[in-house]
Amino acid sequence: MEIIPNQSTIVATPNAEAASAKRQPAKRRRKRGARLTDLAEIQKDLAGKGFALGAPAFIRIFKAEAELELWLMRNGQYAKVDTYPICNFSGGLGPKLAEGDHQSPEGFYAITPRKIRKWSRNHRSLELDYPNAYDRAMGRTGSYIQIHGGCNSVGCFAMTDKVIERLYDVVAAAFNSGQARVPVHVFPFRMEAASFAAYEASAFRPFWQSLKPFHEKFEHESQLPDVQVCDRQYMFAGSAARDVSDIACERPWVCPFQKKYRLARKHRKRKARSRCAGRKSCAKRKRLASKSKAGKRRKSARKSKASKKRKAARKAKNGKRRKVARKSKRRKRLARLSKHGPSGLGANSKKRRKKHRKKHKKKR
Repeated sequence: MEIIPNQSTIVATPNAEAASAKRQPAKRRRKRGARLTDLAEIQKDLAGKGFALGAPAFIRIFKAEAELELWLMRNGQYAKVDTYPICNFSGGLGPKLAEGDHQSPEGFYAITPRKIRKWSRNHRSLELDYPNAYDRAMGRTGSYIQIHGGCNSVGCFAMTDKVIERLYDVVAAAFNSGQARVPVHVFPFRMEAASFAAYEASAFRPFWQSLKPFHEKFEHESQLPDVQVCDRQYMFAGSAARDVSDIACERPWVCPFQKKYRLARKHRKRKARSRCAGRKSCAKRKRLASKSKAGKRRKSARKSKASKKRKAARKAKNGKRRKVARKSKRRKRLARLSKHGPSGLGANSKKRRKKHRKKHKKKR
């Protein structure tokens, strides 16, 4: 800052501003994954609202309102903990149809323990299991759809770093307490008559109508509806005809074969129960699993073959070296014979060497 003489006003010159900027200490970059809020504060806040950290969790998203709701189990029913504003999400209203369409999905998804990341480039991230059974049945593609920190989105739901840290802590605590998966219901808007009237001309209206019963059931009962996918439609569990074998039904976030495999892997004797009417998708997964096992066996066989070949080549190389060494030895021996005759070899040659050494010593 400089005071210009004969004037009462203070004028900031560019040089002075640059100097003051240099004097200010540089901001330290936050370490990747470093905490922004203390876990004890989150526990205290939840306890003040009557919730416990580690209770079963549930997440609801409304795209039009740009809101994310966090629900926790309390006294056998889900109760709303808080509503958080969504900083950014990709695309407009409607489901995600293909990889790279920069659209956020809609439907019934889940987060599993393997899909939560503490060291994400967006501070923390919770990955949805998109595409689910319905999306696969409709031929939709895509991957890595997340609820993450920051405010940039390419098909994901971007919350701020503080909000995602809170969500991550609640979800991780639920998993540690034994919850297998955290359901995430993504709706285009709150399923009310006024909202449907506002988007009456949309091509996705029939799809949105199929989501409405599940929204209403949760609103009335505060219990999560058991969702299945049958004949390319979302249905309540048990509503599909059991005697119809050509309809393949499965839950949107788990396949019975996948569940059986998980239980077998943990050496449990308990059998996995399935509410599916059909087994087409599971049979396909079994085939894929058997194919992958066969592929692994072939790979190991190829490796062993290659190692055998390498060993054989090494042996042959060493054999050649030995042959060359033997030949050179033979040549030297023949040279000695031609120079000194038979006395150049054996005991006589040793005597000659001794005499030669004695002569040389005398000369020195």
